[in-house]
Amino acid sequence: IFISKTMTSGAHTITVEVEDIYGNAGSSSLTIEVEAQATKVENQISNGTLNPEDQVSIGVTLYDQADDVMTDYVKLEVYDSKSRLITETEIASEESITYKIPQFAPPGEWTVKSYYLNEDTEQEQVSASDIIIINELQKLDFQIIDTLLYIRNIGNVKYTEDVDIEVTGLDQ
Repeated sequence: IFISKTMTSGAHTITVEVEDIYGNAGSSSLTIEVEAQATKVENQISNGTLNPEDQVSIGVTLYDQADDVMTDYVKLEVYDSKSRLITETEIASEESITYKIPQFAPPGEWTVKSYYLNEDTEQEQVSASDIIIINELQKLDFQIIDTLLYIRNIGNVKYTEDVDIEVTGLDQ
């Protein structure tokens, strides 16, 4: 029995009917169970260009051989622009997580990778990768404590702009 590679998963009944040249006839039915096989995973990313401390929603959907949604878990990893693993988690198909971009996230192309592991071999069966762009952010924080001015870089790159400080009062 040849089964289509795109057959839906679940129970299917096969019926065989035969008749010989003398008119003798018979039939038999058999129910088979087609197991879902993961064939595709897709990422859904709410925004492809982000600043440090922005939040992004990342979802995954796992599909079987008939392009039906599977209800299973997918591994999700986020890599920064220097290919360092930043976070990893397991997420259910058709669910999403909210991830906050770190304050000092290196700018550039980050990779969102999702993959489904074969239950028997623990090897990657299907995967998907998408890129998100983290912008450069030059930003300073100013604080005056007692009589001292503290300037701190809170952006994700070296601050290169000039800083003008205007001082007013009796003892300028």
